[in-house]
Amino acid sequence: MSALLRLTSQGSLKNLIFDHIKYLPLYIIDNIFIIFVELFLYKMKTKNEVLSIWIEQYSEPLLNRALYLLSDKEEAMDMVQEVFVAALDAYENFKTESSPLTWLYGILNHKCSDFYRKKYRTPSSVSLSHFFDENGSWIDHSVLNDWESSSEVLANDSAFNDTFDDCMEKLPKKWKIPLRLYYIQEKKNKEVCQELGLTATNLWKILQRGRLQLRECLEFNWFNNL
Repeated sequence: MSALLRLTSQGSLKNLIFDHIKYLPLYIIDNIFIIFVELFLYKMKTKNEVLSIWIEQYSEPLLNRALYLLSDKEEAMDMVQEVFVAALDAYENFKTESSPLTWLYGILNHKCSDFYRKKYRTPSSVSLSHFFDENGSWIDHSVLNDWESSSEVLANDSAFNDTFDDCMEKLPKKWKIPLRLYYIQEKKNKEVCQELGLTATNLWKILQRGRLQLRECLEFNWFNNL
């Protein structure tokens, strides 16, 4: 792209188009030209002007992404604001060869990882006594059994999904965040461990205990009412 800008400044855009991409379909050439014009305009604007354009164009997709990652509207809105502040501070690092939205998504993902890491490390007082006896053994072994209901049927049941969401929200943050990252966002073990600063063994224990409390909540609020 830097070569494109250099050639353009030399009045060679027309030759560049016809000598190098003349065999491409016209709509592709049009798209290339549009991209070039947008990048050229960015070069001519101040970073505050560019940020205003980005806020107008990309607030909605960034908010949707933040909602998916955080599952909380207020936190998602705050996160989007933080993204734009960070983008303004780091504007000199933005490379026009990449899409602005892609770059902003990268900032958002990084900030969400920090958000989860800080929240995960926030102390929470949760008693596990109802799962373990004084020797550290399971009290209720029945929670380790598989449910008889078909997971596919439950996944398509809106009432069950509402109950599931309620139970997920009731989990302590130390369990909810790893469960959400691992099962809902479908991140790999290594990714979750890196984001939350956990060992593989600790993650496995947290996922196991989180599933157990989630199951207990579902059995009380859903299966007992069938």
